[in-house]
This record gives sequence, structure tokens and C-alpha cells, in this order.
Amino acid sequence: MKTRAVLTFLFVFSLVGALLLGVSFGKAQEPQPQEVQAPTDDVSVEASVDNKISFQGVLKEGGNPVNGSRDMIFRLYSDAACTTQLGSDITKENVPISNGVFSVDLDVSLAHFNGQAIWIQVEIDGTKMACQEILPAPYALSLIPGARITDANSEVYINRSILVGFMPPRWEKYGLYGKAEGSATNTTYYGIYGKGTDFGVYGESESGIAIRAAGTGIIKSDAPTDWVISPLKLIKEFGNFDINPSAAGFVILTPNSSGGVQADLPIDIAASLFGSRIYFRGYYFYYKTDTTGDVILRVSVRQTNADGSFSEICKNDTDLASTSWSQASCLEDGVAITGPLFIRFELFFSGSGGTHEIMLGKMWIQVSE
Repeated sequence: MKTRAVLTFLFVFSLVGALLLGVSFGKAQEPQPQEVQAPTDDVSVEASVDNKISFQGVLKEGGNPVNGSRDMIFRLYSDAACTTQLGSDITKENVPISNGVFSVDLDVSLAHFNGQAIWIQVEIDGTKMACQEILPAPYALSLIPGARITDANSEVYINRSILVGFMPPRWEKYGLYGKAEGSATNTTYYGIYGKGTDFGVYGESESGIAIRAAGTGIIKSDAPTDWVISPLKLIKEFGNFDINPSAAGFVILTPNSSGGVQADLPIDIAASLFGSRIYFRGYYFYYKTDTTGDVILRVSVRQTNADGSFSEICKNDTDLASTSWSQASCLEDGVAITGPLFIRFELFFSGSGGTHEIMLGKMWIQVSE
């Protein structure tokens, strides 16, 4: 009698979208979604989403709701006849039933939920129920692996609602994975593009690498970089004068006689940074002269070539004389750095000794990628 009673059960189930991680997608429109401010304190996820689905059903015996408990076995299949099983049996013993209603959580493999159709069959106290197809929530149909999120607008927003990352179909170890490939002319393809008031892209790692890149032209930035250089490496090129370092880090050029002199400053600088070519934008320096008759006649930045010659990147031909610390520069935007750099100073002393000195202080080269 028990077997016949079980066969007359009215069995209803629904699949709760536990696999949908609470992420909503919306196109750019007014008003804009409220921006999420970056946390000032450490943020941690208290619990991760389990690989489970919620399963609910109603059991009736002889038209009456069942009360008590039953042993149940759940099996997933890839065909409507329930002949090709996915994974192993999911056994639930002594499932409580109240007024015919029961609910269980089923541990599943996410590899099976890859967009394919899936059927489920339930065995209750040794009797198998009918094979039923698992139907997703309507919106989840657009989120199967390989699905595209498209919009007529130029920007599509992804609004974070919980602290979990997007995962690719196999749930590999990526918080966010992006890929963009194409061959259209005049088009730039971005695997991941970030834009924000404070941070376009933010990465943090407690024990490893926050951001890692690989390839040709690995990391590129349009922001300028100031490459600080020291005048203490200045060497004499021509003329009768002495070069003396100061305790404050600037150099003092003391003439032994009046007339013109030349000095060179070699620069240690990278030609490429993180895989990207470096381009010269400008040279900036501070100077001071004892008198207005002691003058920096010309400053030029030069690059040594492979054949032993040099190329002049920029020059400043303005006579520079100031009895207080002043800034000057030599600018030329967009010249690729491919060899050693040095700076040529051409100076004139109107007299000799400690009352006709020229001082060179803080200086830097500005570069970009």
C-alpha cells in the first residue's frame, strides 16, 4: 500500500536562482546609478556563495498533504528520458515535511550548469518520480556562459549589489575576467576598461600580486612621470673652473678665471618602463648666480646614438642669470628615449673666485609613455 500511495503523490518543484549572484545590469540613463564610495577600512566577505540550488516540493498521499519525514534521492540528467546522469546521487535522509511542503538544498557541480538543459528525477522512499526539466528564471536565460550584454548606448553599467566577483563559466580564479578581440580599423579593443572619479581600476592582494600584466606594451599610462636627477654627477667638459658638491645636494661651479666653460651631466634613465617606450617631454632645473654677469648661456639635452654621435633633443638659448634660486626648463614633447642622455651646460663667468659662482640645484626630467 505504501508504494501505491507514493505513486499518487502530487509533486511540484521550483528551482530557486541561487546561482544568480545578485548582480543587476542596466544601461546608462538618467538619473545615473548612485556611485559606490571606496571603503576606507579593510573589506572582507563574511561568507561565499555555496554551490547549491534550493529545491522545494509538495507531497500528497491520497489527496492529503504529507506530514513527517521521508528519505529522498535526487539525480540530475542531461536528457529528457533521464538516462544520462550528471554527477552522482544527492541523498537527503529524513527530510522534514509539514502540510505536504518540503525544502532542501542540493549540492551541485557548477560545471553542469553551463547553459545546457538539465532534468531532475526524485526517488522517495525507494520509488522514482517522473523526470522533470529544470527551467531557469526568465532573466537568467540571458546570463548563460557566452551570453553578451549589449546596449545601444556607448556605456553599460554593472551595478554591484553584493561583494562577489564575476566568474567565467568554469569558475576559475578570477575576480573579474574580460576579453575583447577584433580586427576593425581605427578601433581599440579593451579587455577591461575602468573609469571612475577616484579609481578607474583598483586592485589589492593580501599576500600576492595586486595587479599583474603580461604581453608587449604591458602597462601604459598617459600621465607624465617626473624622473628626479642629481647634479652631483656633473663633470667638466671645457674651461678653467672647479665643480664642488654642497652638503644640501646642489653643486657649485667656481671659476679660476673669467670666460666661457662647458659641463656635462650624464643621466641614468630607463628607455622603456613596464614594456612601454618612454618619451621625453621636458627638463626642469633650478639655478642661482652670484652676479648678473655670471650667465648660463645655453642648456641642451642630448641623446647618444649607436654610432657614437649624439642627437639634440631640446635646447634653451636664453641667457639665465639670477641672484636668487630660479627655475628654468628645456622642453620638447614626444621624443623617444632610445639611448643614454646627458645635459650640456654652456656658461660664462665675468670674473673668478668665490664671488662669481654659479649653482645648479634641484632638477628632473619629465617623461611619458
